[in-house]
Amino acid sequence: MFALYKKELSTFFSSIMGYLTLVVFLVLTGLMLWVFRSDFNLLDYGFSSIDGLFFIGPFLYLFLIPAITMRMLAEERRNGTMELLLTKPLSEWQIVWAKFLAGITIVLISLLPTLFYYFTVFSLGDPVGNIDTGSVVGSYIGLLFLGGAFVSIGLFASSLTNNQIVAFIVAALLCAFMHLGFEAIFNMGFLGKVGLLIRNLGMASHYSSISRGVIDSRDVLYFLSVITLFLLATRLVLQSRKWGKRSIQRAHLSSFAAAIAIIVLVSLIGRYLFVRVDLTAEKRYTLSKSTKQMLKDVDETVLFRVYLEGNDLPADYQRLQNETREMLNQFRSYNRYVEYEFFNPNDFENDQERMVFYQKLAQKGIQPASVQTQTKDGVMQQVLIPAADVMYKGRETSIQLMQSQQYLSQEQTLNNSVQDLEYVLANAIHNLSMPEKPRVGFLLGHGELERGALYDIQMSLYESYSMENVVLNNDINALTGRNRNSKDSTMSFFNKYDVLVVAKPTKEFTDQELYLIDQYVMYGGRVLWLIDPLNADLDSLAEQSQAVAIRYPLNLDEMLFSYGVRVNADLIMDIRCRPIPMAVGMVGDKPQLKFIPWYYFPELVPVSEHPIVRNLDLIKTDFVSSIDLIDNNITKTVLLQTSEYCRIKNAPTIIDLNEGKEEPDRRLFNRKNLPVAVLLEGNFHSMWRSRLAPSFVELPEMGYRDSSELTRMIVISDGDMIKNRFSYKDNSHYPLGYDYYTQTMYANKQFILNCIDYLAGNEDLMATRARDVKLRKMNVMKVKENRGFYQALNIGGPVLLVLIGGGIYLLIRRKNLKAGKNSLNNKK
Repeated sequence: MFALYKKELSTFFSSIMGYLTLVVFLVLTGLMLWVFRSDFNLLDYGFSSIDGLFFIGPFLYLFLIPAITMRMLAEERRNGTMELLLTKPLSEWQIVWAKFLAGITIVLISLLPTLFYYFTVFSLGDPVGNIDTGSVVGSYIGLLFLGGAFVSIGLFASSLTNNQIVAFIVAALLCAFMHLGFEAIFNMGFLGKVGLLIRNLGMASHYSSISRGVIDSRDVLYFLSVITLFLLATRLVLQSRKWGKRSIQRAHLSSFAAAIAIIVLVSLIGRYLFVRVDLTAEKRYTLSKSTKQMLKDVDETVLFRVYLEGNDLPADYQRLQNETREMLNQFRSYNRYVEYEFFNPNDFENDQERMVFYQKLAQKGIQPASVQTQTKDGVMQQVLIPAADVMYKGRETSIQLMQSQQYLSQEQTLNNSVQDLEYVLANAIHNLSMPEKPRVGFLLGHGELERGALYDIQMSLYESYSMENVVLNNDINALTGRNRNSKDSTMSFFNKYDVLVVAKPTKEFTDQELYLIDQYVMYGGRVLWLIDPLNADLDSLAEQSQAVAIRYPLNLDEMLFSYGVRVNADLIMDIRCRPIPMAVGMVGDKPQLKFIPWYYFPELVPVSEHPIVRNLDLIKTDFVSSIDLIDNNITKTVLLQTSEYCRIKNAPTIIDLNEGKEEPDRRLFNRKNLPVAVLLEGNFHSMWRSRLAPSFVELPEMGYRDSSELTRMIVISDGDMIKNRFSYKDNSHYPLGYDYYTQTMYANKQFILNCIDYLAGNEDLMATRARDVKLRKMNVMKVKENRGFYQALNIGGPVLLVLIGGGIYLLIRRKNLKAGKNSLNNKK
């Protein structure tokens, strides 16, 4: 068998057609990924990922692999050497297995040169190496399994005919159907629950599952089953040449049927007994340690009643249903008290009962969703409830399983909803376990952000926190409560809020208000500061191309300095930034818009390993300022910082729209890694400790302290980081972190939620929320300066590698042939 395996490889690599096939495959792949303007172009994509390879790979394999396998058995039949093979001490199974191993080896060899792409993107990452290697490994494994399945199909097609062209066409059609056909049938949407079974018969769903970076035994078993099935079918075709007697034919068919039965049985068992290996950097598809620990602490039955049930659920909702069931099964595997049931909210005898049920759901904050679905009879309107009730220890809460993100596509919304399932389900148990919700106060009275701008973050905090608006108004009880001891008239003090959020103030704080905040901190209060030192705003450039950014008179500098930071009155310009649309000309009477890099909107890549930002995606900013760290006894952790290519403009400064249209001067962008978000932890000193105290400080009811308990605060030099876009006209709100111009979701919401969780002491919940797959950025300057070099490297490099390898192989082969001839001559 090994000799036949070597013969197949030798035949392929001794032929110019073999090298031509590989070169054409690599050149096409290189052009599509590095040169052609498309969604797959890695340089235009701007992110450190080679997902484009794994998207176009299956389509290129639809032609490459049939070209590899078309001659393997068809040529044997055409040349009459099949009978010669069968007369040798080789069984049909050994022949098929040798041919298959040769085919999969060639597929593996075709993949090896594409590692050029990985190492190139690795070097282009910002910072270098900013790529999810585990996910890439999983994708390569998925592509290799898919290639193996295609090879088995190609062998089967080659066994049916002695014409290589016919074998190529049949193999290509069969591979296309197995990969895309079942998915197409499922997407028609009129098969109901049967549609999921049909979809699982196809390769696309299993390939995409592995390509996420998760090696699931069910997906592996599927590909092994497909490979085994087609290899058995190929063997049966070879055995058919011996079907002179009906008894032999019956025996071979019975053996084939028994093998199919075993494959089906093993596959059914594998659906219930399975293991998963999560290769992604963020372990996105594995329960977090905090969730596991929380589940271990559940000591009574927790019941999830899920309202995703019905006979004709649309495809997207079927997927959400399956993912929810699988997540709950994972929960149950860690604690037997976890129970769930799926309930059909439309399964009522009459409309009156249904309406009463809907009203009860509405009182819980759950609103039905009206969905149109395509059926074989036309369009059907359905009322669906992608939500669940959770009951634990006599308490009950309701959760939404499908996020409401009207400005994202249906696919993006579904993916985000599936991604957040662990957090949503675990958070429900967490909230029901808490005797009292932590209290968060949003400071008002100094021009802070209005309710509409804070809508998304406050709605996201609603389930876990109790929230109030706080107006100081020189009220000594606004932040800190007081109790007087009736026996000795002494005062005890306590903070009313676990976290105080100061979101983009624009008006001056009085000394007494500063004192109230200062003493709130001294008594252990925790503050999230989101400060804009300058009045820069993009809206001010709507009517004219220039605006002057001047300083807000906040009167916060001395207080923040005493705590350990200085928010500078400047603006940062960063080459790693978001684009905005600008008018670059006129087409008739309409402006011609083009996306231009806007250096005042830096994109921040979290590089710290602190739990607040670990594994977080990009974060967007608007007119951010730099922060200086003051040397004192406070522990400081930089959470967010700029890139290596930025500059500073001190106030007052002119903001000019034309700055975005000009190529940045690298000599000016000579600052790097400027802090813009800092965590402060320790025992803070009061700002009144080193200054003359006003008369009201001396009053006993003020309870003055000059040093704090051990506490925390976070200072962010961009007030807009917490702001969601909203419209007064139609009262619509965009998700926090959503960029209206590029329609990109940034991780602002996750970052702010993590900040509040950490300040409130809810660190455990951050692990489940902060595992989004990063949209890792490439280094923009490297791409601009060396685009041609990287294109040439990734087109010529893989081809050159194949040619060098082929040359070495031919030299070794020629040397061996020459040695064989000399040996033969010597014997003569």
